[in-house]
Amino acid sequence: MAHQQGMGVRRVTTTIGTVLGAGLLAIGLWLLWHNWSFIGSAERTTGTVVETLRDGGKEGTKHRARIAFRDGAGTEHVGETHVAASHYDYPEGTEIAVWYDPDAPQSVRVHEPFFFWGIPAILIVAGLVNIVVLRMIHARKI
Repeated sequence: MAHQQGMGVRRVTTTIGTVLGAGLLAIGLWLLWHNWSFIGSAERTTGTVVETLRDGGKEGTKHRARIAFRDGAGTEHVGETHVAASHYDYPEGTEIAVWYDPDAPQSVRVHEPFFFWGIPAILIVAGLVNIVVLRMIHARKI
């Protein structure tokens, strides 16, 4: 009887872990697709930070940079980073590489390869490892 209960607990934990792994995998793939799609239609240029907006919350202060840049035609735009992050605390006048959507230049993304590719890769690998290891445990191969 105890052996059957142990099998049931292992089956439940394996199922929950597999679902969580699948969630990590799905989020990582979505982020990868989202970033790939954005870069496929975006333009890269150098911008200048004109203001840093601060938002204090439960998780600490987040910053959103307001950046002035010129598009490929030479028209000047001012846009804000599409997300707030603690490390976006740039001093005014800082020059940074940015991506912008030519159809919506008011939304810019700071050129940070780790955030474009590293985070999705970590989530994908974590999801796959979680699924594979838990399936092997369930099959008693580990």
